[in-house]
Amino acid sequence: MLLSDLSVKNQWKFTLMSYYSDTKKNEHTTINIQDLRTTQNESVITILEGVIELMKNEYEEHKKKFNGEKMINITKDLSYPISKVYEGIYNNYSLTKINFSEIQCAIEKIKKETKDRYESISALPDLNEVIRKIDYILKKMSTWINENNLVNNNDAEVFWDSFTDRIKELNKMLKEIDEEFMENS
Repeated sequence: MLLSDLSVKNQWKFTLMSYYSDTKKNEHTTINIQDLRTTQNESVITILEGVIELMKNEYEEHKKKFNGEKMINITKDLSYPISKVYEGIYNNYSLTKINFSEIQCAIEKIKKETKDRYESISALPDLNEVIRKIDYILKKMSTWINENNLVNNNDAEVFWDSFTDRIKELNKMLKEIDEEFMENS
C-alpha cells in the first residue's frame, strides 16, 4: 500500500491516496483531523471514566477491610503511660521504662495501620510530619531513659511536653482517618 498526500484542502483535512498493488486500484480517502481528535477525546474520556469507576470500587473494597477498626483506639489509653513518664522525669518513677515501651508500641502500631490503609505514611504529608517529630522525641527520650538521665532533666520535660502536643495533633488526624474509612463501608 502506498500512501500519499494528494492535496491539503485546509488545516483540518487532507486527502489520502492508497494504492493496492494486488488489485492495482487507487483509493482516495478524505481525512478530517478534527473528527479524529473528537473521536480520540471521546475514547479517552470513556476509558478514563471506566478507570475512575474501577478505582472507586477498589478503594471502597479496601476500606471495608478496616470496617470497625478505629485507629484512634490505639492512642485512647496512652494518657496513663504518658503521665508515668512525667513521673519518671519528676520523681524517678521505677516503671517509666515499661510505660515508655507501651507508648513506643502504640506509635509503631499507628505506623503499621497507616501503611496498611495507605501503603505509605508519606501518602499523608501532615501525618508523616507529626510521626517524624514523634519518632525524634521518642529517640531522645529513649536515650535519657536508658542512660538513667531522665530525673530532673529539663530537656526531657520540654521534649515530653512537645510529645503530648504531638499526640493531640495525631489524635485529630487519626479521627479523620477513621471517618474516611467509615464512610460508605
